[in-house]
Amino acid sequence: NRQYRGKDKPTNVLSFPMVQPDLMEAVTENSDDGEVLLDDIVLAHGVCAAEAMERRVSVEDHATHLIVHGLLHLLGYDHMDDDEKSEMRQREKEIMKKLSIFK
Repeated sequence: NRQYRGKDKPTNVLSFPMVQPDLMEAVTENSDDGEVLLDDIVLAHGVCAAEAMERRVSVEDHATHLIVHGLLHLLGYDHMDDDEKSEMRQREKEIMKKLSIFK
């Protein structure tokens, strides 16, 4: 987190995009098979496990939520202001509901 985001504190998930969100549509249109490699999502297991315990949810469900969160970042969502945060949370809830994991 310190190296990549300049924040000297633990984090639960980091996303490393290969394709910038504003170029996503062009990439998918030019893909032979419609598949796009978004890149990497890295979970900090210790942080994830501690947060799961605090929230009284399984590590698996919390890890799934963090993967969804990281994926949304790769798709261009963010939570820097209240409007962005609200939109991103709503998308997370929709996806988690489809996965039968309610957050």
